[in-house]
Amino acid sequence: MRILHCFNMANDGWSAVKGLRAIGADAHLIVHRPAHVASLPHWEEGEIDMTRIGNLYDPDWTILNESWRMPNYVHIWDLRRSWYPLSVPLKWFRRMPELADYDIVIGHFPFAKVALFYKLLHHKPYVIYDAGWIRYLHRYNFRSYQLARIGYRSAAKILFTNVDTYSMFVNAGYPPAKMLYTPFAVDMDLYRPSKPLATFDGSPVFFSPSRQDWPEKGNDILMYAFQRYLKRQPNALLLLSEWGQSDVLSGRNYLDMTKDLVKQLGIEDSVKWLPVMPKRRLVELYNTADVVFDQYVFGALGTTSPEAMSCGKPVVAYVDPLLWTRWHVSAPPVAEARTAEEIYQQMVALEDPRLREDYGRKGRTWIAENCEMKLVARQQLGICEELQRK
Repeated sequence: MRILHCFNMANDGWSAVKGLRAIGADAHLIVHRPAHVASLPHWEEGEIDMTRIGNLYDPDWTILNESWRMPNYVHIWDLRRSWYPLSVPLKWFRRMPELADYDIVIGHFPFAKVALFYKLLHHKPYVIYDAGWIRYLHRYNFRSYQLARIGYRSAAKILFTNVDTYSMFVNAGYPPAKMLYTPFAVDMDLYRPSKPLATFDGSPVFFSPSRQDWPEKGNDILMYAFQRYLKRQPNALLLLSEWGQSDVLSGRNYLDMTKDLVKQLGIEDSVKWLPVMPKRRLVELYNTADVVFDQYVFGALGTTSPEAMSCGKPVVAYVDPLLWTRWHVSAPPVAEARTAEEIYQQMVALEDPRLREDYGRKGRTWIAENCEMKLVARQQLGICEELQRK
């Protein structure tokens, strides 16, 4: 059986294909151009010089390929706009016949927009992989979102990665029998404890690589907690990733808002903004930090927490046990916090190195038992085999 992960938003497809091939499955991946550099496998596997790649949303592949070249089971679709009218849709449709070579297609964003055409052309079922798009899919009425909703509803199965989104699907009318939970796949050989290479003037070192998106991450809450903690530990340092989310309708830029809040709180000398960085650099920073901070809103987790936990680091985040124990034996062992007061209290508690080590040890064990790359791949392979039998 040949399995295709079509497209690679945030490298979820690449992680799945790596896991599938590690257990012997004939799995392939399609990446498209243009794409943000973080949606290319080089982001996970290569040593990228960010100063040389140019536009992050259409990087220089010659530079990317200097440190790492994609294997032959990764295929490139060039969907960049050409001079002739409707060039992008025509490129989509010209490439679509190539998908006939695969028994099961698992489509990542933006596959859903053309999924119905795939089904009509090839008469095969397909699977949608949802890493959180459902949060927006029924909020906006753009033409592309209308097409994507059709793609979601016509899918044989929908794999969802965020434990809080199941109720969103059900409330939107998707049949529960169509919904299947799959964890984010974590390569524990990449995300592992190691000696820190980076050094910073500050102690303790806190790290929050999450994008600036106040409604989803609660980054502003962390700033208030850190301001209070500096009164206790004036030498503390908070590392933040310099990327953010703008609201589609209001246009509010949360990165700018966080920078403004940092200034208003008078903590700019204790906050260091880091550029968007490839994953091997991120692993180095996970291992440099004393504590990693993620999100405080949904009670679910993205990829930051599993990656940091796999590196053996304590994570401060909000986890809703009722959401997690529906799909896992236990909730992730994070240092629970949802408010600025609770985040502050965890900062104080995690001054204890033994507590940090305990969270780190339990976190890596939990990832091994729930999110390890080959474990997730076996689950996805079973889903594909079941669909093929029908």
